[in-house]
Amino acid sequence: MYKMTQEITEYNNEDANPGMELVLSLVTCGIYFIYWNYKMGKRIANARSSSQDDSVLFLILSICGLGIVSLAIMQNNMNNMLDM
Repeated sequence: MYKMTQEITEYNNEDANPGMELVLSLVTCGIYFIYWNYKMGKRIANARSSSQDDSVLFLILSICGLGIVSLAIMQNNMNNMLDM
């Protein structure tokens, strides 16, 4: 979570604090993690400059308890984005 946030914010030239996002996720018992999944989907879509936006998919997966699947898809999207 920390490293993904750090890499995508550097790629998008955004200002974000990955450490704070990790702490918020722990303090809110995972509720912020659900929001973080949605927000990362938007950030990745913004970085790819494409019409494919997986943020709702990430949100649904994290609500259903499949946050690890959304993390894997995010990592795959980031890898594909950087390979281009």
